[in-house]
Amino acid sequence: GLLTDGGPVDFLYACEGPGVEFAVPCVLELRVVDYLYVDCALPVAMASPRKKQDQYDISDDEGMGDKAKKPKTEGSLVTLEMGALRALLQEQSEQITKAQQQNMDAALRRMEDKHQALFSTMHSRLDQTDTKVEDLQSVVTRLQDRLTALEKRPSPSTTSTSEGADRDRSRTLVYGGWERGTRRPVILQDLARALKQLGLEEQIDSEAFTTGPRRSVALMHFLLRRDETHEQLRQRMHQVVKGFVEVQPHSSQQKRMWCSFSKPVEVRRKGAHAAWMKRALTHMETDFAAKMVDFEYHSGSVWVADAHVAGVEPADSGKDPKGLYVDDKNPDRPWFDLKSLARVLGRPQAAVEEAIQHTRR
Repeated sequence: GLLTDGGPVDFLYACEGPGVEFAVPCVLELRVVDYLYVDCALPVAMASPRKKQDQYDISDDEGMGDKAKKPKTEGSLVTLEMGALRALLQEQSEQITKAQQQNMDAALRRMEDKHQALFSTMHSRLDQTDTKVEDLQSVVTRLQDRLTALEKRPSPSTTSTSEGADRDRSRTLVYGGWERGTRRPVILQDLARALKQLGLEEQIDSEAFTTGPRRSVALMHFLLRRDETHEQLRQRMHQVVKGFVEVQPHSSQQKRMWCSFSKPVEVRRKGAHAAWMKRALTHMETDFAAKMVDFEYHSGSVWVADAHVAGVEPADSGKDPKGLYVDDKNPDRPWFDLKSLARVLGRPQAAVEEAIQHTRR
């Protein structure tokens, strides 16, 4: 009758244990909902656990009803239906799912934005790197072109530099007639006196000079005057050279002064080698005329009688290498034929070698 008719039912829920005693009055209402029975009675008042069993004597089955009704307190009653419960759960599930989906979508959007910004930065840096690489390639190409152009140009030593040096040298006169190590003032005073004596002061354009405080020669540059051609400039220089050759003035050291055109260093080295041979022959008191000595200063060669005794060019293959004295300090490696000199001069080979070493400068 209880399950089919429904309605409230009063009962007492009691619990007893070690040191704990309490009883709770409850109301149970059964209703038919979708052919299911759901109990949903909740108490709002509880009996004190300190009360004795004599207040609610659950051991007395017959007096339970009378004693339970005395402390009965009204409570709030909530009834839940299965359909409403399902709807509530469904709504909560949808809300949770929707919130999770929104959170996930927001997280994905943030990640996509972050990755997009990262990729944009990487692409920008790659573009900048490509631009820099292209610029470097352009610079390398230009450098290669310039290097190729420089390689195709003639060496400065053989073009503009040498041309300028040759031009300056062709307009320079060299004056000599002093011992090695002569002081500069002595050289310049002797030269000025000689030019005045020869009446050549009008032919010169600049003062003479030396390349150091103590030298044996002086130099003088000639300048191209207004409306003067290069041939006229050379004629003025020839007049100065001719004056020294004809008059042969002497320095304060009583040596004959001379004047000549400046020559390239290669030619000067060759001439110096021939002059060295001349000093050695003079040291050995050689009679140049009797021995038929000939000097070729522009090539550095010297002949005594029929023997080629000195030169700058490679020696003939017929000469004995053991009888040659080679100047290793000179880049041209000039040589003296000691064996031939000893033969034509009638002197020991050791004496000839000693004279050459003694007259070296």
